[in-house]
Amino acid sequence: VYVKVSLMNHNKFIKSKKTAAVLGSPNPVYNETFSFKADQTELDTASLSLFVLQSIKGESK
Repeated sequence: VYVKVSLMNHNKFIKSKKTAAVLGSPNPVYNETFSFKADQTELDTASLSLFVLQSIKGESK
């Protein structure tokens, strides 16, 4: 299980990053920091989306 963090602007994906996968825990903790570069003018319309995803063995993403 991992978390994908995406910077979006006007509902378009700009940049995405993901955490390291945490395996075998029913309550995983993600203590990671991410930074994104954005122009000052974009900040009013920018948003972050968080997705909790599970890798399926043998499937590449």
